[in-house]
Amino acid sequence: MEDFATYIRKAYLFSLMDESFRVVRGTPLLPENQVNHMDVRTPRNSFVQINMAMSFPENAIIQLDQRIAFGYRNDPSRFMIVRAALEVEGMEGKLHLIDTLMDDDGRQRGDVVLEQPFMEAVPYQVNQVTALIPVPRDLTPGTYKGRVRFYAHSMFYDETLARELTFTIQVEDTVLPDARDGKFYLNLWQHVFNIARKHEVRPFTDEHLEALRPYAKALGDLGNKAITVLLSDIPWAGQRCWTELNNPSDLFEYNYVQIRRKADGAFTYDFSFAEKYIALMKEYGATDVMFTGLYGIWEDAKIGFGVIVNNWADAIRVSYLDEKDGCIRFMREREEIEDYLRAIYKWIVESNLLSTSYLMGDEVDLPGKTEGWTAVLETLKELLPDIRRDWDMLPHVLMSDTYKDERVDIYTPQIDGIPTEEPEVWQAAMDRVAKDGKKLWSVCCWPPVMNSFLYCNLNEVRLHGLITEHIKMDGFLRWNFTVWPDDPRRDVRFFAPGWPAGDTCFVYPGKGGQCLPSLRYLALRRGIEDFELCQMVKEKCENADEIINKAMACVLPETDVRKWDFADYHGRTKYMSHENSDYVNARNILLDALREV
Repeated sequence: MEDFATYIRKAYLFSLMDESFRVVRGTPLLPENQVNHMDVRTPRNSFVQINMAMSFPENAIIQLDQRIAFGYRNDPSRFMIVRAALEVEGMEGKLHLIDTLMDDDGRQRGDVVLEQPFMEAVPYQVNQVTALIPVPRDLTPGTYKGRVRFYAHSMFYDETLARELTFTIQVEDTVLPDARDGKFYLNLWQHVFNIARKHEVRPFTDEHLEALRPYAKALGDLGNKAITVLLSDIPWAGQRCWTELNNPSDLFEYNYVQIRRKADGAFTYDFSFAEKYIALMKEYGATDVMFTGLYGIWEDAKIGFGVIVNNWADAIRVSYLDEKDGCIRFMREREEIEDYLRAIYKWIVESNLLSTSYLMGDEVDLPGKTEGWTAVLETLKELLPDIRRDWDMLPHVLMSDTYKDERVDIYTPQIDGIPTEEPEVWQAAMDRVAKDGKKLWSVCCWPPVMNSFLYCNLNEVRLHGLITEHIKMDGFLRWNFTVWPDDPRRDVRFFAPGWPAGDTCFVYPGKGGQCLPSLRYLALRRGIEDFELCQMVKEKCENADEIINKAMACVLPETDVRKWDFADYHGRTKYMSHENSDYVNARNILLDALREV
């Protein structure tokens, strides 16, 4: 065999990258840009993320396990095997391969944080490995050293050390709160039937609950406070998935409650799955139950998604099994819906859920929805008394004659309403929120700026935390934790409803039942930490406003959000920084202030 140094043919380009790095195919890694060492600063009860980029001149396999590997396409002898190994003083970390997905512009962008330890690299392109290192809350403050070593071999050559990248972690005395105890109010909606589809389990069974467990944990690790409980069938009309021709996907969601009609005509209601799901989510720190599907139902009457209940203006859909003949039917009469609502309220009260329950509707101020759901609003208040409500309409709608006297417990206007609403109207709407209520901002497929699409710079996702503090909100709502198209690991794009790639999810389904986070998920988690640091500064520092404003100035070139154009896709950096160093500086300002108290 020839000398390995000759055989390896100058395997090259290994570099540390900042936390906001994401591999984009076609973007080269130049030799002069390689970084061999990095210093990181962190509070305790946090995590360190070390990104690495690498490029190879020929076919290569990236391996994270301590074992041999072989290329499997064409001639195995033409594959170089590159193995990465992580070492950190005082901490246990883990390396992850990053998989790419096609974005709407035709470019492959890294997003999926894989568990599998083996991946074929793309020759002459940048490939990414990410180290995730939990920082325990009881770790002694100080400086800790770490390194990632890359070994190379092929076929039956012995490994040789190809490169070593080093870093230090400066662990501060500051301890972040556990996610479940954080002050950031996160409401990421859950679509549990889609998880059953992807993991091929029978829905609304104990097997389904176990499939949901890793997703409940992932939500808990973010500090999600809200539990989505669906009480009707297809309230979002399948997200109009039937209009998608490029990536046909089943996105229908169904009622958690199993309903039967006995031979004597009486209905029975089985709430057991809802009860078990609520218990599962509470196990991971969620506190509030968001009952949805009772109003604000999506319609498309021209193909049948219209009102089906006599004398009921909203398009609620509730199916049941008729025991008399075994047929599945839909409730068609107002009296049937009212009986169902009474049963829901009785169950809520008997389950001691009333004090943490909310009624939640989706986009109820859109044309065609307002009239339908307001027509049943008084009935809902009568049959479901004392249940708090989450309002997702813009301030001028909330302050209109229709809603001006309604109680507001959680308010979630879309963020691009800030510059379009009159300041006094916006403030009046904020003042309507109950003393113990919450104010959240929201986005969905719109607006293009201040979002978390695949094309968004990861620092824009991280900014979700600081912008929440800056606009004096308590948290953030988004509709999309797991609304995957048919095969999201192959193609996450979903064009028909106008969703940019990545709009539908923050995590991905693993083939072994895992919940795989995205790089956007990690950026959101980091942003929530930034928010919590601001709250700690406000609690502990006398000049808190000055400190926080100084941190904000690092990342917001334009601090007056009323001047933002949230539709300015190409001008977003006029309003927010995309430079990782600016976010590091903002975080350091907060950490410095906490170190001094």
